[in-house]
Amino acid sequence: MYDRFYDWKNAKQTCPECNWVGLGHDAKMGDSFADGAEYHCPTCDYRFGFLAYPLLSESLTDPRAPPGDKLFAQIATRGRRPQ
Repeated sequence: MYDRFYDWKNAKQTCPECNWVGLGHDAKMGDSFADGAEYHCPTCDYRFGFLAYPLLSESLTDPRAPPGDKLFAQIATRGRRPQ
C-alpha cells in the first residue's frame, strides 16, 4: 500500500483480475468522497481500493503534482499563515 497520493498515481499498478498494467493515474476513478476516492481497473473494473486525496501541502511541494493540483492548493491556502 502507498502512503501518499502521488506515490500511487505515479507507480505501476497491476490488476490481479485481468493483468492490466499501467500507472495509477491511468486507473478509473470510482466512488469519490470528501477525503478521497476509490480507484478501479480501466479494463475490468476491479476495485484497487480507496486512495486519500493529497494534503494541500503535498500538492504545493511534490514535484509530481499536476499544475491543476498546485493551482487549487495555492488558491485554497491564499491568506493562510504557514504552519
